[in-house]
Amino acid sequence: MGAKPGRLERSEGNVWEEKWKLERDLALKVKACRELESQIDNLNRACGDVEFQLQQVSLEKNNMVKQHGDRIKALTLEHSRNMSNSNEENSRALASLTQKHNNYLMEREAYFAQQSKNLETRHSEQVSKLTGQLLDNQDDNQGWPDDKLKFRFKQLQRLIEMLTSPRNMEFVIPLNQQLRPGLDPTNFLGRVGRKKFHFMLKSMIWAILQEQFFSAPFGYGALGPDKGQIELLNVYRTWRKSFDEGADTASQIDGDLAIFRQDNLANKWRSANFQCINVVLSGGGKRNLARHSPLAKLSADNVQKTVDRIIGVLSEVSRLSNSLVPSYVEAEIHKMADLAREIALQFGVHTAQLRLSVPHHGAQIRIGEEFYDCEDGDSERGTVYQVDLVIFPGLERIGDGRSDMSSKQIITPCEIYPGAKHS
Repeated sequence: MGAKPGRLERSEGNVWEEKWKLERDLALKVKACRELESQIDNLNRACGDVEFQLQQVSLEKNNMVKQHGDRIKALTLEHSRNMSNSNEENSRALASLTQKHNNYLMEREAYFAQQSKNLETRHSEQVSKLTGQLLDNQDDNQGWPDDKLKFRFKQLQRLIEMLTSPRNMEFVIPLNQQLRPGLDPTNFLGRVGRKKFHFMLKSMIWAILQEQFFSAPFGYGALGPDKGQIELLNVYRTWRKSFDEGADTASQIDGDLAIFRQDNLANKWRSANFQCINVVLSGGGKRNLARHSPLAKLSADNVQKTVDRIIGVLSEVSRLSNSLVPSYVEAEIHKMADLAREIALQFGVHTAQLRLSVPHHGAQIRIGEEFYDCEDGDSERGTVYQVDLVIFPGLERIGDGRSDMSSKQIITPCEIYPGAKHS
């Protein structure tokens, strides 16, 4: 069948109309694309301009940062130079002011030290003068008070210290020399070294004084450990027998003289007896009793024996360094022995019991009122040590010999060289 002519014409007309529409839409879209391409070109040119401007700004920024950094470096360097110069000037000024201040302080310290020393000297002279007047006004034939006992005991210690001072080169032991065992029985120097020898020398001298004047309690060793002690004990025996018929043997009478620790009447007799002996030995009274007294001779012999023993020890020590004992030393030792005898006689004159405190080697003691470290005093108060060496004995008073027979009073502490410390 063939198509109808009218319908074919309408179909061809629609095709051309659609083609025209399509061509028109295509032209519009092409135009739109060209416009968009133009806009893109414009935007690209704008972006290029912006990038160029950004590069310019970045370059300017870098230049500014560099200039700023250079300026900061220059300012920092200048500031450092200024600070360095200022610090040097300030340091010089401070050093100058400090030096002036130190010089002023030194001048004032020297001035005040001299003033203080002058005041101390005047004070010591005045105290010594007043002490001497006070002691001279006291009767040496009666019992000394504690202050005088302490003063005299310290005098004796100072005499020993001056004699044994390390400055006295005659009594320094050379390194190539050895002491005989009898002089150092406990090997003290082997433990502490030769530089401490002056402590051992003090101890040796005190040991001699103790043997010669304090070998018996209550003053009965004041004239020596031999004939002098026998003579004094004979007087004691005679007195004891006069009221105690049972006391007919030496062992019963002597014992440890315990009666004086408990009987006030016995202490009064002992005090009176030794006061008389003291008068005789000091040559007191209306006549010079000491010139013809057997007791005075015994006392003088004991003093001389003491001097000879001490000089013997010093001579033995000085020979180790090929030295001689200086000539003045004998007179100083005589003073020492005479003072030791005076103190020993007080052990009899005093109604109270006076005694030396002498702990044995190795004994445990506590640093404090009763015992001092010979180098550090009582700075370690409460510390317990073993006794390595007794340097100076202590002096104690027990009671008053009348109503009080037991209380203990420390007059001077015992000075020891400490050994091992105990916790």
